[in-house]
Formats: sequence, C-alpha cells, structure tokens
Amino acid sequence: PFQNAGWTPVSPSNIVKSGNKVTIDFNVPVEPLVIDETAVTNPGNAGFELFDEDGEIDITGVAVIDGNKVEITASRVIGGNARVEYAASTASPRGNIRDSDTQAATFGGAPLYNWAVAFEELIANTAPEVPTGFTATPLSDEAIQLDWDALEGNVSTYTIEVSESNAPY
Repeated sequence: PFQNAGWTPVSPSNIVKSGNKVTIDFNVPVEPLVIDETAVTNPGNAGFELFDEDGEIDITGVAVIDGNKVEITASRVIGGNARVEYAASTASPRGNIRDSDTQAATFGGAPLYNWAVAFEELIANTAPEVPTGFTATPLSDEAIQLDWDALEGNVSTYTIEVSESNAPY
C-alpha cells in the first residue's frame, strides 16, 4: 500500500474521554482495524490499560468502531491525570490491534498486517457541557432552590458561584 509514498503506522492520532469511555482515533493504513486474537494471544483487554489519579481502572470492554477507532469502556468514570497504555505492560507487552492489509509475504504467503505500535499517552481533560434546564426558584428572602438537568460523563461535582449586587465573583 505504500509504493513510494509516505506511510504512517497504526498509531493513535487522537484520544478523548467522556464518562467511563475512552475513544482512540488511529492512523490506519488499510481500514478497518481488527482485534486479532488468532495471531496474537490476548493479554487481556486487547493490550490496553487505563489509569487515572486514583490508580489502575478496570476495563469492561474494548471494541472497534467506525473502522479506525477503538472504544474502551471502563468500570467507572475516568478521573483526572488519565492515561492509556497499549502493549506497554511489563507483564504482557503485546496487543491485538492491527489493520486489514491484504499484502502477502513474498515467501510463504503469510499476511503482512500492520500492527499497532506500543504507546503510553495522556488523555486530555475535556470541559463538561453546560447543564440544561436550569431554574432558580425563590423560597424566601434568604433562600432559593436551584434545579438543572444532570449531565452524564465527565462530571463529578458542580460549583455554584454567587455574586451580590453585580460584584465580581
């Protein structure tokens, strides 16, 4: 596929997290990506590991989506200082992600798939969406009730800032 042209290995191009999911966009020479457990024994979670400020996070699922992405589902919401590792474990330094290249070896005819490179990458924190359905109901001269539609994903707490007489926060 790279006859005298530039070539990029199967490698991450973008990583985002939302709630308990991580989506990794890959550079893929020949789509779709494949989780191949025939050629390489699965070391667990196709070779992926997740970590955040609280330590290692259990992975409950790994799937290929849209031909060039891997979606990782974690057992809980992923916190700050998160990172994803692939084929980088000292116990099992291998992974199962490859492309679908059909090029065969000249001798023996074995397929010459492009396998994903090992990596360890930080996952950027993304700001949550602004809550919707916000209402403020006066209860008395000294109290109000605030209501809003809860957000899913990258939200664990809300901060309410108050200003009196249009003064800065």
